[in-house]
Amino acid sequence: MNTTVIETNPIILLKKVWTKAEKQFFRFALYLMGVIILTGFADEYLIDSKFFLLSLLGFIIMIIYPWMILGIMRMALKILDGKKISISDFNFEFVMIVKYVILSIINALIVLGGLVLLIFPGIILSVAVSQSAWIYVDERLPIFESIKKSFQITYGYKWTLFLWVIYLIVLNLLGSAALGIGIFITVPLSILIMAYIYRILSGKIVNIESKSEVTVKKVKKTTVKTTKTVKPSTKAKKVVKSVTKSPVKVKKLKKK
Repeated sequence: MNTTVIETNPIILLKKVWTKAEKQFFRFALYLMGVIILTGFADEYLIDSKFFLLSLLGFIIMIIYPWMILGIMRMALKILDGKKISISDFNFEFVMIVKYVILSIINALIVLGGLVLLIFPGIILSVAVSQSAWIYVDERLPIFESIKKSFQITYGYKWTLFLWVIYLIVLNLLGSAALGIGIFITVPLSILIMAYIYRILSGKIVNIESKSEVTVKKVKKTTVKTTKTVKPSTKAKKVVKSVTKSPVKVKKLKKK
């Protein structure tokens, strides 16, 4: 029986993620924002430039975008594992980057196939393959093995995961509403939340808090039981009475 629990209360899960990530959060945010700004600038200004060299530079940046995404995902996982992140986390073999691109294309085709049938199957399939990229980065499994495992670990949690997609959309909309500055907090936080959920589904983060609460309750119950006053039995009462009366009898004998 699968006992994995994904917290559906956004406030509680945010607190858990922040507790693990607070020491390295702003460093992670700088790396992520650097990637977003660089790729956004390349897409907006460089690729369509009239100057060949600038256009070529923009094209190169967009090509290496998957490489940068892999690095960000690895950083997110390392933060949750309590490891220090660095620029070396962007160090991936070229083959792995190519395979990641192929994985992304296959996932897109799976979701597209579901959307062609109906919107509902498309949503289900998009959630089912949502963990494949995390599995690929974390465990370095082959492409189809990563997809297969994603289907396995998301089984029974699709609506919970879909709920979290809605939560993250709302979170980033709120970040955008704060003069656009809020996304510098909400976007890195969203990626860390997704990594945290993957860690729970993969069994590498256990809901320790809920277990401790159960044990504390058990301890409290046992202490309550032990602290209850033990009522003496009727036999014990008779013995006590006979003991208390015996000195009186001795005194009477002495008087006689």
